[in-house]
Order: sequence, then C-alpha cells, then structure tokens
Amino acid sequence: MFIKELACLEILLSHLINDSDLDREIFTEFSSTKTFAAKKNNLFNLISINNLIANYREIAPFSIERFVNSGIIKGIYSKATPTPIMDPKDQYNPTAFIANLVAAFKEDNFIFDDDSEVFVSSEQVETNIPQAWLYRLAEGYKRKNFSKLYFYNKNEEADISDRISLIDYLRHTKTFLVSLSSNTSEDYDIEFAKAEALTNREVENSPVVRVDDLIKIFKKNISREYKVQIDRYKLTDLFFIVKKAEEAGREFYTKPLEEQKKYINNWVIEFIQSNERAKESAQEYLLLGDTEKNDKNSIIVGLINIYLNLLKSQQIDFDDISLTDLKIDSYMPLKLQQSLEDKKVLIQALNRLKNDKLALKTKIDTYNQKLDTLSLGDEAFKNLKATIKSLIEKYHLLEQEETRYQETYNYLQDRVREAEKDSILDISFGNNEIISLLIEATKNGRVYLKGDNHVVFELYNNQLGKTTFKATISTKDLLTLIEDINYNLKENYRSKKN
Repeated sequence: MFIKELACLEILLSHLINDSDLDREIFTEFSSTKTFAAKKNNLFNLISINNLIANYREIAPFSIERFVNSGIIKGIYSKATPTPIMDPKDQYNPTAFIANLVAAFKEDNFIFDDDSEVFVSSEQVETNIPQAWLYRLAEGYKRKNFSKLYFYNKNEEADISDRISLIDYLRHTKTFLVSLSSNTSEDYDIEFAKAEALTNREVENSPVVRVDDLIKIFKKNISREYKVQIDRYKLTDLFFIVKKAEEAGREFYTKPLEEQKKYINNWVIEFIQSNERAKESAQEYLLLGDTEKNDKNSIIVGLINIYLNLLKSQQIDFDDISLTDLKIDSYMPLKLQQSLEDKKVLIQALNRLKNDKLALKTKIDTYNQKLDTLSLGDEAFKNLKATIKSLIEKYHLLEQEETRYQETYNYLQDRVREAEKDSILDISFGNNEIISLLIEATKNGRVYLKGDNHVVFELYNNQLGKTTFKATISTKDLLTLIEDINYNLKENYRSKKN
C-alpha cells in the first residue's frame, strides 16, 4: 500500500519546506535512518518504473540485447552495470523479456527488497531488477521531443521596449506550440524553419488569419517523416512571461525582437515541461540526498508529484479529509469544455458562411454591372439574369443557414455562461473529484511554486487554449493536508488488520 513511502515523502517535504532537521523528522515516523533510506530507495525505483511505463514502446531506440546483458546504451551509458538474473528462455528473447517486465509493472506484480532491488513476479517473468539497470532502462526509452512556439502577427512587428509594449505584443500575437520527434535539435530547427517560412508566405496576403487556419497550413508543410503535435497556447493566459521579462530587465528589453521571441519561447517551454524536470530533480534528490545540484523548489514540486501519483493507488475516501485550505481559482468541467469545442466549430462555420456570402455578393454585384451593359432582348441578358437569380437564391439559403447557426451559437453561449458561473460552486464539495484533478495536474498539467510558499495545480486544454482547472494552497497548508491523509491511511490500515 506504500504507506511508509508516503510517510517518507511527508518527512522530506516537511524538511525542505520548514528547513527542519532531517534526522529529527525521520524519527517522528521511523525507528531508524536505515529503514527510512530503504523507503527512499523504493521511491527512486517507483519513479523509474513509472517513467518506463510512460515511455515504453515495442521498438526500442537502443540495442535491447546489448543492454539486457550489460546495462550499456551507446552514447548514453558506456560502463557496464549489474544486470537481472534471467531465465534461460528470456536470454534468447530479450525483447520479450522487457515487454513482459513492463506488463508486470503495469499490473503491480512487483515488490521491493532490502537491497534496493525490485523483485518482479508474474506468469511470464520472474527476476530481481538492480536499481541502476532499471533506471537506465527507463531513461533509455525517453523520446527525443523538441518543441518551439510559432509566432504570427499580421501587422509589422516592433521591438518590445517595456512592460506595456510586451503586454500589447502578447495580446496581438497568435501562437501555437509545435512538438516533433526528431533525431537532433538541428533537424527540428531546419524542419520548423521550413514550415514557418511556407506558412508565412501562404497567409501574407490573407485579409483575415485565424489560429486554426495557421495550424492547418503549418501541419501541411511538415514532412511526413515527422510525427507532429500542435497545441494552442494563448500568451495572454501566460502572464508569468511579463514577470520573467521584468526580472530580466534590460537583458530582455534591449534585445531585437527575434531575440526576444527566443526568450519568450524558452520561458514557455520551460514552464510547460516543468513537471518533468521537477520529477527528475526529485529522483536525483532521493538518490543523493542533497539540494546542491537542483533547485530546491523544483525538488519540492517533484516530491509533491510523486506523492499524488502514489496516492491514486490508495483506497481512501477523501470526503473525510478537509480541503478547505485549497483555493479553487478556476474549474471547467468536461461538459463545459465540450460545449466550448462545439462553440469553436460553430464560429468556424459562421465565418465560412460569411465568407461564402461575401463571395456571392461580390459575384452578384459584378454580374449586375455587366447586365447594365446588355440589351433587354439579348439572349445573353436573359441567361445572365437567370444566373443572377440563381445566385440570389443561393445567397438567401446561406442567410437562412447562417441564422440557424447563429441561433445555435446563442443557445450554446447561454449554456456556457451558466456552466461557467456554477462550475466552481459545483465542485467545491466534491473532494474525491478535486483530488483526482490534483493528480491529473501531476500527469498532464503543471504543478509549480508561486513565490516560495504557495503551490499551484493547473490543467490546460491545449486545443481550446484555456486553463480548465487551477487551485492554490500554501506549502504549510499542503503539509497539513498530507499529514491528515497519511494519518487517515494509517488508521484505515490498522482497522483492516484488526
């Protein structure tokens, strides 16, 4: 049930947040530092297991046969490390061995032993996995993903000279995030620059340019050999950029715009990928036990991530736990997100109808002008008159269709406003759902420290370009919450044993 591992995380977080003596914290829960160290090692191995499950794919990006027998991955790990003792049948099929190992981890068919190893036992595989070998395996499967923001401004861009001009730039700039799996960052940069240039050329004479159109064009211009993912990010929703720029001062505001874009891009990527870096910092801290190599705040966030991920496997009713100290700043339930998706589709349809109407009106006006030059009795006059009548009928049909779409849009807009007004109130008493959202933020969102004493949990819908959940709690109150949860878990465990 990982109750001791959760207690270990509570101790580490209390030590880091309160700057308290670690040994004193340990003896509030553990009988010895050795027992505590064993649980800490278990947490390190759990991160490796979760990383392996998240990144595993059938075709490995390294030689499985060489790795299984030595722990060596070319270009990453050059020295051999202790390897699992394998059944003879597994030695002849190392790929199947790894696949069975991952399947066993997914089904929780493993336990930790006293030597920092993981004992795996299922119908397909039984073996002891050394800590270093497991860590290398998980790291070896991590994909090489590169990401960069695409910036578009219809008007001529000027350098950003101060806070006001930065906010104005963020408001008027259309952006989306392009992520590609590529061999090197150089390959990615070349592919991105090519697609960017072709996209800019295609839209340079367009009277109206929408983000959705830009995304479609950009994606079309990416070579088929690349797997591309494009997410929407509204810079106006990411006001930490302004804070970053103010902290950088002249280092940012005196640079030319192209350099400033690189700064903004790096800040956004750093923010989006902060969860993964925090987990890496926490894993290194669990192994080495010091904060010298990593930012302390990043370690704290990483440990919170690990705690919540462990919590999801525990059988506990959070309605018995007080969440009054957690402030929910925004919440958008799935139904509301779907309504906003539908609204976006309706807006696209309405824009298309308006464009079609404008094109028809232009054609009708042109034909009417031509009609004025023809004689009433001419056959050409009759034919053109019939064509104009047909176009006017089509125009009226488009008007009727536009009215229907507009009515549907208005109805949907009312539903969205009503849902937005009630959503936070609706979830306020749903403790189990709130905890699920906090856990989801560790997996697919962001967890970060605001200042040094508040933790923010955030979920973001990349397609809508909107924050769908945001909650804040002070680090002290979070520690109290963790203590309450751990106490509840221990009491439940004791009652079941009795």
